[in-house]
Amino acid sequence: MTITMKVIYAWVLTAFILMASAHADTLVASDRLLEAKNVRLFNAYNFKRSSSRNLESKSTQAATEKEEDGDPTGPDNEISPTYLADRFEASSPRFIRTDFDTVMPFSDEIFRDHTSLNTYYFYPAGYLLKYDNNDGFDINFLHRTRTDESAEELIMLNFTLEPRQLDGGMSLLRELARYAIKPANDKEVDLLRLPISDVNVSLSGLSSLIPAENVQIINSPQKVGDPIRVQAAMTQSQKEDVVASIRSGGLSGDIVFKTYNDSFELIVPYYVSFTEFAGQWISDITQLDRSDSITNHSPYPVLLTGVVVYAKSKSGDRLNRHAIPLAEPVVMDSGSMAKADRAFTELVSGYGNVVSAWPSFERVSCDECLNNIERQILTSPAQASRTELPIEAIPNVFENFSLFKVLVEVKSDLFSPAGDNSETKVFTLRADASSLSTTLYVNKDNDARQANFEYRIKPYHNDGLPIGFSEWKSNDGVMDITLTAGDIRPLLPVIEEGGE
Repeated sequence: MTITMKVIYAWVLTAFILMASAHADTLVASDRLLEAKNVRLFNAYNFKRSSSRNLESKSTQAATEKEEDGDPTGPDNEISPTYLADRFEASSPRFIRTDFDTVMPFSDEIFRDHTSLNTYYFYPAGYLLKYDNNDGFDINFLHRTRTDESAEELIMLNFTLEPRQLDGGMSLLRELARYAIKPANDKEVDLLRLPISDVNVSLSGLSSLIPAENVQIINSPQKVGDPIRVQAAMTQSQKEDVVASIRSGGLSGDIVFKTYNDSFELIVPYYVSFTEFAGQWISDITQLDRSDSITNHSPYPVLLTGVVVYAKSKSGDRLNRHAIPLAEPVVMDSGSMAKADRAFTELVSGYGNVVSAWPSFERVSCDECLNNIERQILTSPAQASRTELPIEAIPNVFENFSLFKVLVEVKSDLFSPAGDNSETKVFTLRADASSLSTTLYVNKDNDARQANFEYRIKPYHNDGLPIGFSEWKSNDGVMDITLTAGDIRPLLPVIEEGGE
């Protein structure tokens, strides 16, 4: 098998017509194009290579012959990994490695299973800060209200890490592995993600300032490659160090995964920056037809230079890399669109079976764009404030339903200023004490749907009738719990309303 690189001058500048710019006051207006020499570019981020090791010695030798083939039992670091870029670099100089370094979400290193000859494990090259063109960067600082005046001011940093996104990236990885590896059991290569038994994250360069126990993962990723939600508690001075790190080149660190019952460890780097992110920079080129447009989803201008296409030859024995450049690069402003005079299927009709394709572009430096992003996130932290949650029952429900008391269970992560763990608290209402209140710490800068809690109730009847808990009910953003006859009646086995 070989992989080749073809440069085909098939798409000229007239294939694109810039449509209305989303921001008239930014770098490029809808009726103006800038040549590459007139813009300042910044490079894509290259991750350092991940590291791995066996945490437990294998009780058997790794399978090597067809007769030894068995069911998958997990990766084995003692079997030499396969490096896909190395396999293809001789026939596609520079380009395949550059694609893995700057475009592909995955590392070119894949591990073989200890017992299954055709099972291999892949993983992300690294994690980046999540970005969505509607919601922006998924990172925020939240100032928590102190529980008492002597406590130090507490700030919570929350951010979400994800691998790069690339439409068609997984299909390309599968094809590269299929061409590079010929399993001894004569089966197709089966690529799997690694299940997570334990995961931790570190803040490199800040570990001496922020204790490890203050940094935690607050979601439950199941497999390596799932999004990871990180929360770090810090003081105001520590926050200033974090902000300085992000501004001066990015906050980096490692995610330490343990997998297969803690038998294998994989350490994957991450990088938090506003000039590199996990999310779509440009819309999916393969969906383009004559009525659709390519959109720049990033918060920066980009220099669109062409299209990269990986396609299998018509005979199926080659995987070719086609670079299809524009006659002249086109600068697209953030949110702007470019329209083609040919559909994607027409453009690639002569290249064989397309495996993956993406727009080729350079990142254009925009100080104003970066300043706006940093100003919104780094200098304007939200504030968590004490909010009273009233809990009460309409007094006549005790008499009308012959109730001794009503227990109210409230479950929320808003009971503490840190907001890092969900707690359940129980409150008791009686006929002579039918109302009370508790304190929640709510980020009022978020919309009401973020201020969530759940509650359920359990009435106790004067005659000891068996009554269970109600179903959990969400507050739906309303900071109030008021119990009425409509809450009590469905729980009673026999309705006995007094006074009737």
